[in-house]
Amino acid sequence: MQQGTTQRPAHLFQTGLADAFLAGMLDGNYRVGDLHQHGDFGLGAFNNFDGELLLLDGKLYQVKAGGHAYAAADSLRTPFSVVNFFRPDTTFSLRRRLPQAQLFAYLDSVVRGTNKLLAIKLTGRFRYVKARSNPPVYQRPYPPVAALIGGQKIFEHHQVRGTWPKTARRNSTKLNRAEVDRGRLLVLCCQQLAGRVKGR
Repeated sequence: MQQGTTQRPAHLFQTGLADAFLAGMLDGNYRVGDLHQHGDFGLGAFNNFDGELLLLDGKLYQVKAGGHAYAAADSLRTPFSVVNFFRPDTTFSLRRRLPQAQLFAYLDSVVRGTNKLLAIKLTGRFRYVKARSNPPVYQRPYPPVAALIGGQKIFEHHQVRGTWPKTARRNSTKLNRAEVDRGRLLVLCCQQLAGRVKGR
């Protein structure tokens, strides 16, 4: 395990309110292209619940219900997104296989303290990843997100190399399932974010 140095916390930018989004406010007026002013790393949603928003290494993607990621047009709108400029202040390297529960336990062991805002990026080779995305919803008024979960599309991937981003509070990290392949390098980068959240 290798650990990097600690720097001053960065800021998290949020557009939209999580509670409003979960209650069914699935239309927003914020252009996804404007997220670049506030970060190069993050997650969110598109209007009409049309797929997952992913901002990775400064590039915006829309992960559609068909399971493929497409470059997202700057003109698309988002009801809820969280982004930051990802500059890791802590980096760990692992060279052993970790099932999901052990991976999350390891995260808790290396990220000390409680109630921290974190941006986490995992890069490596994954033996198995189970992911999901959403088909667009046109029913008005929109139902709460909890009522749409049954319509989510599930995708399973085996022996894949890639990056898993997450912006979350400590102990709220969720991933359907991921298992790191034995003998492959997993690089875990963490960035502690400032406690205050800037947003529109």
